[in-house]
Amino acid sequence: MAQEIILLIMGFIIATASSMIGLGGGVLIVPSLILFFGVSPQKAVAISLLAMSGTTISAAFGYIRHGLVDYKLAVLYDIMDIPGVIVGAYLTVLIPSNVLAGIC
Repeated sequence: MAQEIILLIMGFIIATASSMIGLGGGVLIVPSLILFFGVSPQKAVAISLLAMSGTTISAAFGYIRHGLVDYKLAVLYDIMDIPGVIVGAYLTVLIPSNVLAGIC
């Protein structure tokens, strides 16, 4: 139970900081899960994507509400994100866990 509470607090802090400065939370969540909690790199990446989805959606609504969104650039990024996500997910299956842990 203590580990779950630590993970919840850590996730909240990382998500808050990440949404304020526009940093992808995976930069902090993935290494933390691998190094401190012994989660496999593949699972850590999946957990990070799920955890940061809520933060990303929330931050996007805030930026839209304040008129800070360049829609043309956003569409371009989204178009380029899709192949990147597919290739990245495929590579996490192909690359051995110890190599992924070294990269993170």
